[in-house]
Order: sequence, then structure tokens, then C-alpha cells
Amino acid sequence: MSKCPYCNFTSTTDLDALPRYLEALPVEMALYRNAFTSFNTVYLGGGTPSLLTAGQIAFILNGVRQNFSIARDSEITLECNPADISPPYLDSLAALGINRLNIGVQSFHRPVLKFLGRRPSMLP
Repeated sequence: MSKCPYCNFTSTTDLDALPRYLEALPVEMALYRNAFTSFNTVYLGGGTPSLLTAGQIAFILNGVRQNFSIARDSEITLECNPADISPPYLDSLAALGINRLNIGVQSFHRPVLKFLGRRPSMLP
């Protein structure tokens, strides 16, 4: 796993903290439970949430649904790297209610991807 050199977000490539992060998300959601009435959009993005398993995404979405009112016809988006997705993974996401993907394609040219520090594994 790698971090894009142009990324200015606070992030890490060390997944050892992921279990603690997932445990903390519903706790933080509960802190804001009464601050909002309802949502018609859920966006899982920033970084590469497509590195998460479908089970981990389900855990996050369950926390969202338990803590907030989400409209039935909501747009639920997952930001993903093309190299991380496969037909079975996409089927799992659809079963979770994800109905939109934001696919991070900076270029389809291998030299440009290399220059940007992106994973070119999606290209032939």
C-alpha cells in the first residue's frame, strides 16, 4: 500500500490502527446524533475506503443508520481506486446499499500514473 505523494490529508499507510479507527467511528457518530435532522446523501471517501472489506463498510454504514436518519432513496457513495474493485466486491457494495461510486482515475496513461505515484495495476 502506498500514499499518493500529492495528498495533503492526514493519513497513514499503516493499517494496524484500522480496528481502533473502526471502533471509534460509531462512538463519534453518537456524539453528533442529535445535531442533525436527516440526510439524503452518505459519502464514504477521502483516502481509499475501497481498501476496506465489505464487512468493514457494512459496519460503518450500520453505525450511520443507527445514529442518523437516512432517507430511503439516499445516494450512498463510496470513493474507490479502480485497482481495488472487482465484480464480487461491487456486488457486495450494492447489497449494502451503495448506489454510486466515485472512481479515482487521475489518468489512463501509465507514465502519468507513475509520475503521480498512483498504482497503475488497473492498466493493461
